[in-house]
Order: sequence, then structure tokens, then C-alpha cells
Amino acid sequence: MILNNKEFKKYEEGMTVEDLIEYKNFNRNLIIVKVNNKLINKNNYNKRKIKQDDRVEIHYLLAGG
Repeated sequence: MILNNKEFKKYEEGMTVEDLIEYKNFNRNLIIVKVNNKLINKNNYNKRKIKQDDRVEIHYLLAGG
């Protein structure tokens, strides 16, 4: 699996987006997640399984003025 343009070596079969967020210690309220360029709804983080050949992008939302 590719995470933010780098190989993620701790991938495990059956891993969900939620598992990845917890493993990487991301604050789920401040991020967006895309899998293969498709935005994943926060309500589906625990349902969306990640496959070995998926490209996952996790981005923190920033605001400024």
C-alpha cells in the first residue's frame, strides 16, 4: 500500500481506513482521506478496507486568513 506517496510497510490484510488512522495517530476530526483519488466519508472509515495495491492519501485540513 502507498500512503502519502511512500510505501507503508506495516500493511495488514483486512486493515481499514480507521485502523490506519489509529496506527498513525492522526486526529480523525482534522483530516480527509482519499483512497485511489476517491474521498472517503468519515462515517465509512471503519468499513472501508484497504487493499495491498491501494494509494491512500491523508491530509490535515488547514484554515487561515
